[in-house]
Amino acid sequence: MADGHKELLYRVIRVLFGIISCGTILIVLLVDKKIEYSELCKLETGIPNLLLWTGALCLMLGVWLLLRCRYFQGWRKWCGKHFGVCLLGLSVCLLALQLLLAYEIYFMTGWDAGIVHSVAYSVAAGTGEVGDFYYYSQYVNNIAITFVLAVIQKIAMWIGLGTRSYFVCVAAGCLTVNLACVLTALSVRKMTNSSGLGILGFGLMSVVAGLSPWITIPYTDAFSVVFPPLTFYLYLCAREKTGYRAWVLYLLTGLAGGVGYLIKPSAGIVLIAVVCVELFRFFTAKGVRKKILCNLIGMAAALLVTAFLREGMTVYLGCDLNEDLQFSLTHYLMMGLNQENTGGYYSPDYGFSSSFATRQERMQGNLQVSFQRLKDFGVTGYGYFLIQKLLTNFNDGTFSWWMEGGFFQKDMGHHATHLQQILRSVYYKEGAWYPVYAAAAQGIWLAVQTLVLGSLVHRKKKRSDEYTVMWLSLLGMFLFVMLFEARGRYLFCMLGMYCICATVGWKDRNK
Repeated sequence: MADGHKELLYRVIRVLFGIISCGTILIVLLVDKKIEYSELCKLETGIPNLLLWTGALCLMLGVWLLLRCRYFQGWRKWCGKHFGVCLLGLSVCLLALQLLLAYEIYFMTGWDAGIVHSVAYSVAAGTGEVGDFYYYSQYVNNIAITFVLAVIQKIAMWIGLGTRSYFVCVAAGCLTVNLACVLTALSVRKMTNSSGLGILGFGLMSVVAGLSPWITIPYTDAFSVVFPPLTFYLYLCAREKTGYRAWVLYLLTGLAGGVGYLIKPSAGIVLIAVVCVELFRFFTAKGVRKKILCNLIGMAAALLVTAFLREGMTVYLGCDLNEDLQFSLTHYLMMGLNQENTGGYYSPDYGFSSSFATRQERMQGNLQVSFQRLKDFGVTGYGYFLIQKLLTNFNDGTFSWWMEGGFFQKDMGHHATHLQQILRSVYYKEGAWYPVYAAAAQGIWLAVQTLVLGSLVHRKKKRSDEYTVMWLSLLGMFLFVMLFEARGRYLFCMLGMYCICATVGWKDRNK
């Protein structure tokens, strides 16, 4: 890439990311609950965000200073020499904690996750298939997660764990979140050449996502969280290689992003960022266009493979899809503009979209309502609405835990222990210690949103493309939740990228 064009792209994305990130954290800290927004998506901690933010940052600073003192110098050196062993050990310990936590608190849930699990179980047991069930024609993006859960439960039945197949799915979700923590650490180490920061990245991701109660819900959130850091890490590796090795890694990058998209569309944002940067390099660089074109072809081939995978999943589940029932982006755009739930799920909007006979008519109807809502807002009204929607998305460190309809359906506990009572009192909405968990989760999430600003300190030309991809990914996620349906839960799949961005800046700050 010509240095001038490369520097321009880097600076523009850097400025945009800085403005959006600063604006977001300032609104969340200073506005907080001072304005009204959807009660369905509002986390009540009883403590001002500024106080939680200050406490979390002080705690993180204390841990960082403690790890830098001379008493931990030997540990840091050992960790630098044996990073792989250290990371593996921490990953195993985290997985043990995750499985223990999940076993003590997991339960059968309702809403979309319950529908998907029920269908997946029927397919695995051979007692049914999707057929012409309208739900999958409307929400085709849930075909992949249904396939994954069906395969997991089929394996569980083969090995004699059919009666515990639901927990096997929960355990698989714990494993994918665990792998996301590992890939976060590997990406941070690759970006900074610091094993210590890699371990800190693992620790941060473990606290934010690894021990989140969302690991106990076998749905797209837990199963998609691994793909953004995997896509990013493969891209980092690809940039360091040449020849056919680079092409293979770009192919794997496309495959990771494509499969992530099948599980949850927002998980493909990192791949979109990679493609944007590579296309910019292709049109502005001289002498390396052939190489970049080969890389782009590799990613395109991967997307073709994922398209065939999608078809295979559809056949395996026995889906008889009706394209006229499918909800397109215009439906989510319309729903993202409803005032009643501040852009969150709104059942009258679902009923409106379901009333059309064809997809084309539905899209036209969605757009008409969307334009009318924008007209009704006016400029100042829409600006106020965006602040409300920003709070809906970014002002909840539990990521909308316990806020879905029919969330608790059936207690899956097979025993009663003192540990179970303690953990449920922490993670269950009516538990005595739940406010403590909610406040801690909120404080940590506020700190992460602040720490991402540290990545802006980066001044080296080295890895500027990688930083651009990282910032573009988070900007893409911001646009996704601000344009379409709002929910704090939708950010969960990108927590790996948030933690990478929050950690890499320490390298430059230390200097």
